[in-house]
Amino acid sequence: MPDLKQVIPELALWTTNVEAWIGAVGRFDHAVGYGHLFWPDFKVYQDSVLFADCPSESFDNWMQHTNGDRAAVERVLNHRHILELFENSEFKATRNIVLYLGKLLLDTWSCKLARDFPDRTIIVNFDEEYCEDLVDYQITFFQRRE
Repeated sequence: MPDLKQVIPELALWTTNVEAWIGAVGRFDHAVGYGHLFWPDFKVYQDSVLFADCPSESFDNWMQHTNGDRAAVERVLNHRHILELFENSEFKATRNIVLYLGKLLLDTWSCKLARDFPDRTIIVNFDEEYCEDLVDYQITFFQRRE
């Protein structure tokens, strides 16, 4: 685990721990929103595992576009660019922060998907390989199909 002061620059201004910092500047509504980001709801639609809010029309369109490749459709509809999760933030993300969040999402989504769908093999993928543009870092999940 990295030094949190490296990924939370404001924390270096405090003489205490991350929990005290959250207690001083955090908000309950933000915590609920972050909770949903890190522990999202999923659904099964036509034997595919998707985010619960994924429109059925999008799935149907991508099925036509990919000639019925369900894994490809899941990869597209379930992908998120880490930087775009906070596209209106006044805080400028660094590579360390993007990588930290990507790995955290990888861990939490993997746990949630395994818990919700123990009978399915679901791959959560976050590629940590160097990207020049931070927006290229993305996470996705899809089912392994035989």
